[in-house]
Parts: sequence; structure tokens; C-alpha cells
Amino acid sequence: MIALLLFLTLGTTVADDSTRAREIFEEVERRQDLVATEISLQEMIITDRRGRTRTRVMKTWSRRDAGTDERDQLIVFTDPGSVRGSAFLTLNRGDQDLQKLYLPSIGRIQTIQSDQSGDSFMGSDFTYEDFSGQQSDEYRFLELEDRSFWVITAEKKEPVAEDRFQRLRFFVDQETYAIQRIEYLNSEGEEVRRLTSENFTNLTADLWSPGKMTMQDIERGSQTTLEWKERELNPGN
Repeated sequence: MIALLLFLTLGTTVADDSTRAREIFEEVERRQDLVATEISLQEMIITDRRGRTRTRVMKTWSRRDAGTDERDQLIVFTDPGSVRGSAFLTLNRGDQDLQKLYLPSIGRIQTIQSDQSGDSFMGSDFTYEDFSGQQSDEYRFLELEDRSFWVITAEKKEPVAEDRFQRLRFFVDQETYAIQRIEYLNSEGEEVRRLTSENFTNLTADLWSPGKMTMQDIERGSQTTLEWKERELNPGN
């Protein structure tokens, strides 16, 4: 009888944690949607395992349709000359993502397929999937730890066979609901990548957004930093 009660109690706790984790994540999403449109200039620095660096500059246009699952983003590389004019378009429509890559060097537009979502984006440590954003409907929430910040463990509902990771740990600030770190775990629970965000700015009353993000590939020993140099919110309003 005692064992049964303990089992039922633990089951209820897990269910409550999962529900609360989803609620927190949905609040993160709500705050991210407060900026309808944004134009920004970003610098990307790619550092390989030997410490050699490459710098790229890109201009980004993004749009979110409040109250819907529609999110659009266009990235155009402006420097250096080897990647100038390359463009990447992401259209999010709920559970439907469309991503297109244009490379002037070959003069054609490529559609990024689902089995390519984990591939490197323009030679960086970011993947195509990273630019589609994190949406609560894509995850099954497993665990919630309440520390000085929330730690939410989730797994992909529909993992792709080629994925290097299936689970993620989100570190969320309890005051601002900003994601400060994401750890990407493989099927053995080992961390293979880590995204760290810093230099947060209060863009609106409820939205804090990072001015710098660093993606570390722990397995490969490389990293890519993405830093905002200019940012214009809701232009024309």
C-alpha cells in the first residue's frame, strides 16, 4: 500500500512539473512575440578548434504575427566578399517550417529538407534548425528544477534520425523569463553543444533579449559567436 501511494505521489509530481515547465516555456514564447518586427545588423565570428577565426556580417529582418504561429526571418550576408549576397529565408507556420538558402556562388536556391536541419549553417556552429526557433509544441516536457533559475528538460517529439541530440535543458531566468543557456544532450545524456546568451537588453516592458550568443560544439571543440551591432524594433511604427 505504501509503495502504491509513493508511486501515485511521484507520478503526480512528474505530471505537475511537466505542466509547469510548459507554462513557463509558453510565457517565454509570449514575451518573445512582443516585438512584431525587427531589423538588425549582426557580426558572426567562427572559431575552429585550433583557434583560427572567420568573421562574417549579416543583416536580418524578422517578423512575428502576434496571436498566431507565423514567424518569418530573412538573413542576408553583406561581408566578406566570399559570402556577400548569400541569403537564408525561414518561414514558420505552426508545425510547418520552410527554409530556403540562396548561394550566389552557384546561382541557385536550395530548399533545406528536414534531414538537413541539423547541418551546419554557413560553416558555423549554428544549424539551420537553430534559426527556426524553439516552440513549445515541438517538445515533450520531462522535468523542472527550481533553483535560482528554472531548468527545464525537454525532448523532441519528432526527432530526426540524423540529429546529434534528442534532449535539451533550458536555463530560464525567473524574473525576466529569458533563456540564458541551452544544453543539447545526445541519446546517452552527454552534452554535445551549448548555447550561452549574455549582454541582455530590456527591449520592452516584459522582453529581455541577448546582445550576444555563443554556440559551442563541445564534441568538435569549435564555437561561433553572434553579436548584435545594430537593432531597430518595429520600424515605421
